[in-house]
Amino acid sequence: MARVEIKIAGFGGQGIVTLGRIIAFTAYGTGKYATETVAYGGEARGGSSWADVVVDDEEVDHPRCTKLDIAIIFSQEAATTFSGAVRDQGLLLYDPVTVETLSPRETTQVFAIPATSIAREVFNSAMVANTVMFGAFVALSGIFSKESAEKGVESTVPQGVLGLNLQAFQKGMEIAQRMKGG
Repeated sequence: MARVEIKIAGFGGQGIVTLGRIIAFTAYGTGKYATETVAYGGEARGGSSWADVVVDDEEVDHPRCTKLDIAIIFSQEAATTFSGAVRDQGLLLYDPVTVETLSPRETTQVFAIPATSIAREVFNSAMVANTVMFGAFVALSGIFSKESAEKGVESTVPQGVLGLNLQAFQKGMEIAQRMKGG
């Protein structure tokens, strides 16, 4: 696997940083190298937030995303800023509850993952929307196996909410597999 650059963006409180950490820890667990660089506004919740995750077979020489392979978008502001930055044949996942319009390249693979709706309606907790999205990311990107991804969740999520997050991860995988037809 060559270098894969992943941008996760939205607002504080949506689990952006945690999702980046889950992806990075999953990469470590598979023997890959990974970095996570994060930024968030001064507000505890509601300010813009993003995480750059770089996964590679070799040591990561530059930790920031310069050519996005994958974008995971949780807010309209992030969609406006990053949806057109995904490379040709790249992957763009977004939450249609929080994103109304996108401007991706014609060749970008775009998937609307209703992570917030699923988290609220199925699990009665908006806090697992990021784990629903992680499941969709794993199913659509093919970067990690389901087993490796589950271990990434287990190594990152607090024990008290681990079961809920593993269920949310599974639901995200199922929805994405149906979307891609398999």
